[in-house]
Amino acid sequence: MGYGIEFSSSMNKVTKMGDLIQGKVILISGVAGFIGANLSIELLRSNSPVQIIGIDNMNDYYDVSIKEYRLEKIKSMSESRPDSTWTFIKGSIADRELVNEIFQKYEPSIVVNLAAQAGVRYSITNPDAYIESNLIDFTTSLRRAATHMIMGCRECSIWCMRLLPVFMDPI
Repeated sequence: MGYGIEFSSSMNKVTKMGDLIQGKVILISGVAGFIGANLSIELLRSNSPVQIIGIDNMNDYYDVSIKEYRLEKIKSMSESRPDSTWTFIKGSIADRELVNEIFQKYEPSIVVNLAAQAGVRYSITNPDAYIESNLIDFTTSLRRAATHMIMGCRECSIWCMRLLPVFMDPI
């Protein structure tokens, strides 16, 4: 398990990241992708109890059966951790109504945005799809997370908001 720095007046206290994540509700977009699925599995494996809400539009840019396989792996890990929960929502972070419903129902403390249209080459031949997914959808989730943080949630603030657009494919 990785270690994070907890800043205190002495600036020397190191704590396990799990101490900060346990018991939290974590919303992960792009959860059926490689990074989202592996993050979910690792969070469930090493930070029980935790509640993970995953959202993915399950587009067919990559073979959907690969995404379904990853979701089954997450489900399997969650079943081995009875004090943790896993919920999958098929949908797009561009759907403002759906995103609002998720925030209202689950009140996530941590938001990890990994949703993005994969494929740099695809962005050249289909720039509109890329812009829709990687900019507009991202902005929708960012606005909702910011509104949720300002309006308050169960803990009055969001502990950590990671909004990570991932650009990994070689051109």
